[in-house]
Amino acid sequence: MSPESMPAPFVSGAGVVLIVQSKEPLEPESRAASIVEDRLRERSSVEVSVASEGEGLDDRIGEADITFVIGIPGRHGVLDSLMRELTIDLPRLPGSGEIHPEGFSVKTGTTVHGPVAAVAGADERGVLYGAGALLRSLTYLPGSIDIPRIDICERPSFMIRGTEASASGPREGARERGSMREQTEAERHRGIEDLILLGANILQGEEDLVRGHGCMTYSGRAINALHTDFPQSWAALPSNSLHIKVSRYFRRSYICPSVPEAREALISSYEREFREMSPVEFYCFHSGDVGGCTCGRCAPWGATFVELAHRLSDLLHRHHPDAKVLLTMQNLTDEGDRAVLEYVKEAGSDWFHGIRYAPGGNEMTSYNRGDVNPRWFRYPGMGKNSNYLRHMYHELPGDKSVILFSDITHWIRSQYGVERPDVSLAVVYNRRAWNSRPRHFYRVARDVLHYADGDMFYSEGMHDDFNKWLWFRMLWDPNLALDDIVREYCRYWFGPDAEGSMAEAIYLMERTLERPVIGNGDISRAMDLVLEAKGSIPSNLLDRDYRWRIMAQKALLDRYIQLKLERGEELKREASILLDEARVNDEPSARIAAALSVLGREIRTPDMESIMNRVRDLGRESNSMIGYREPAYFDVDEFDITEIGWWRASLRGAIETGDADRMRNAAAMLLAYDDPGEGGYYEGIGWLDEPVHLVLEETILGYFPVKGPALHSHHSMGYSWRKPGAHITFHFDGLDPDAHYMVRISSGFHCDEMRGTMPGDVPQQLEANGEIVGESFPLTLGEVRLFEFEIPRRLTAEGGLELVIRSKCESFPLAVASEIWLMDRARMPWTVGQGGEGVTPG
Repeated sequence: MSPESMPAPFVSGAGVVLIVQSKEPLEPESRAASIVEDRLRERSSVEVSVASEGEGLDDRIGEADITFVIGIPGRHGVLDSLMRELTIDLPRLPGSGEIHPEGFSVKTGTTVHGPVAAVAGADERGVLYGAGALLRSLTYLPGSIDIPRIDICERPSFMIRGTEASASGPREGARERGSMREQTEAERHRGIEDLILLGANILQGEEDLVRGHGCMTYSGRAINALHTDFPQSWAALPSNSLHIKVSRYFRRSYICPSVPEAREALISSYEREFREMSPVEFYCFHSGDVGGCTCGRCAPWGATFVELAHRLSDLLHRHHPDAKVLLTMQNLTDEGDRAVLEYVKEAGSDWFHGIRYAPGGNEMTSYNRGDVNPRWFRYPGMGKNSNYLRHMYHELPGDKSVILFSDITHWIRSQYGVERPDVSLAVVYNRRAWNSRPRHFYRVARDVLHYADGDMFYSEGMHDDFNKWLWFRMLWDPNLALDDIVREYCRYWFGPDAEGSMAEAIYLMERTLERPVIGNGDISRAMDLVLEAKGSIPSNLLDRDYRWRIMAQKALLDRYIQLKLERGEELKREASILLDEARVNDEPSARIAAALSVLGREIRTPDMESIMNRVRDLGRESNSMIGYREPAYFDVDEFDITEIGWWRASLRGAIETGDADRMRNAAAMLLAYDDPGEGGYYEGIGWLDEPVHLVLEETILGYFPVKGPALHSHHSMGYSWRKPGAHITFHFDGLDPDAHYMVRISSGFHCDEMRGTMPGDVPQQLEANGEIVGESFPLTLGEVRLFEFEIPRRLTAEGGLELVIRSKCESFPLAVASEIWLMDRARMPWTVGQGGEGVTPG
């Protein structure tokens, strides 16, 4: 609805506001009144005061332009009178008349003393949710507020609505990458209150603050985590997902519970934790993400996990008999999933409350699991978000619940991530950039909420600010229209005049995450919308509005990346003409040098420089305001997203040899890098690829961005690790029995966090139809290298070939490949060179 078409407000230009609370308010009632007072003062220069009911109150009400009466009926005489006078009722359960828990009513009206807005909560939390609804309804002007006619009677649709308290601010990794100041306690607490105003009723962490608002708390732990030093013989064999955190956890934090001494130490640590911790409503035992054990004695881990959870839940209930246990199922095999569901049906289920449906817990996606289970695709129902979830829901005993553990914070390589983004965006922003995904998460919520009692979702900070808003609004009422949610967010934070522009920009920026960057007109349109909206945001909001500043930083950076890629393509096209000549010239050095001169031109144009200056200035402002800015500003140019750095390094290496053949080969490599020649095959292997010849088995399709010279294909990889002889398998059919085949592999591992954990270069071996071919080759940390191998003709005489890349390292079994070529030796457009030496720059 445009500002011009909105109905006239109930009270226009209210400059004096009185808030009336009960004589003896409960702490959440008092906090509700205080929050309304604070938000009014922050968002406008309106004169606001809080009074308790008592003598002289009528005169004070008469002096105010509007009076907000906030409390719980039965405890607040003024509110009780208003409910009768304005015919206000609380939401009730049909057929019984029982008041709905956590519900509220907000209604405006006129009394003999003047205009009022009554906020009536069904209980302690309800009054806070009513206060949030009131605040979202107002229009904030520099010196006053407009109050619309309000008549709201609402109750939540889901019993559990929560996240981590730390979601109100950035995590340590983001702060370090973005040089962000640490938030103050007041800022963190204000962010938590914003979540509660949206309907949160359970949070992990900040227990005193959360309890003071009448909300519930939860805690949890990876079930085999033992955060003390222990003998290496106790260490767990981790899951196949090479999580970045493994550098801190591998052989350091997780024990194998099949080792009796380790199990005893683990149970003792839990007993100590349960004895010392504050009461919680829920306790979550996590099967994985990081953690778990996949040794032969623990396999399937799901069976070991659920039996151990049963044992530990009995221990928990000795100290906290009312705590409800949730089993967080992550990184289990299909067999492990079945083991959990069978156990809780056969061994009784009075010890736990339900399942927490988590990232890596869906048999219809390979995320953090490996292969999918084809069973659920035979009749996929409503799709991969919910078909396996539906099965899990029906398999649970009838009195058990599903509570979601939705990842709304990571936009890529995640539970509900963008599946095929532009690699440049993925490289620069990685997983923790500012992102709003209204269409996607609205669809996800509609898919998964059918089977759940709510969600304690995963959030890592402020970059998912809009997603948190949308998710809490959907948990409150899943039937809200998407555009109403988006516009409500924009109207509240940016004001009615900027609402339309900012809403359109949010939709466009979501679409940008899902499309190629070059040629995407949405990028410049979104940037213009956000920047132009600044003039429509009233000064009372803009002066403290870090959200607009963060969104503007992201829109500007999107445009910077686009301009950089376009400039890179321009330079590569010009250089390619020279390389095409060098490729067939007897004296290629002059043309190679000319190509290097072209590629050495400045990539950053004046327009790009101007954009980065604006990002810098906005980042300083948002960091000062709230301790957050877009981290990508600091390292966007450290990534070779144009691939020009890799081109230059390859050509320099060739020209330094003085060898004309090497120079011609380097030119051919750049012009036809992924061309396997006639009758050949090329496949990228990784999260962004769809390798048709890869046999998944336990191979994870991963992604680790590399700084410095690199091709786009070098950021992705397929890998397998943890088990002796870890390997990656490829199968080719229909080969020419008369051809003499060569195999080329790119392999390397980019993960600085692994330094000190990975034991130097890890040796790998190539096997062809069960025979070792060539020498072993290293998996190097910090660079991707190319290796070529000759396949004996007799091995392909029958038209089939199985290739296996196998780890030869016993202490750290890891096999990795980013690309594979299978080529007819006579038709190869270029070659790595003699001796299998890698030529990819590190």
